[in-house]
Parts: sequence; structure tokens; C-alpha cells
Amino acid sequence: MKADIEKTRAYYSSLGPESICNCDYCQNYCARVKTAYPEVAFYLASLGVNIGKPFETMPLEPDENGYLEYCVCQYVVFGSCPEDFTH
Repeated sequence: MKADIEKTRAYYSSLGPESICNCDYCQNYCARVKTAYPEVAFYLASLGVNIGKPFETMPLEPDENGYLEYCVCQYVVFGSCPEDFTH
């Protein structure tokens, strides 16, 4: 994969607060994800991604203990990769 880090950083810099869903689940994710997953935050930052500005999150309903799990979160990275790329 060949990420265009500067283009990706510029994209995330251009996103304002209105670009993030304002539901409580998404706001919780954005507020906590960097602290909860510092290694993932570091990796995504190396690609130019701001972990606090996801493209999409998909939270599940809280479990019987009140824990909230996010089954999917997506981020945008500009660049290119071969069609057979896997990671």
C-alpha cells in the first residue's frame, strides 16, 4: 500500500466538528478511542489519519453490563495499492 500521507492529513485537517456524527455513541467513541487504543492511534497517525475523526462507526447496543462495543469503524486514507493487497 502506498499512502498519500500529506493528502490524508489535509483531508482530516479540513474536517470540522460538523463532519462527525453527534449521537452519543459516536461522540463517546471520538472522545475515548485515542486513549483506549494508543498503538492503533499511532499507526493511523503514521498514515495521516486522525483517529478521533472516523468516517463511520457502527456501535452495537450496550450489553447487560453497560459496555458498548463498536463492531466496525472506518477511516479514509488516500493513496494506492495493488488489487491483490491484503493486510
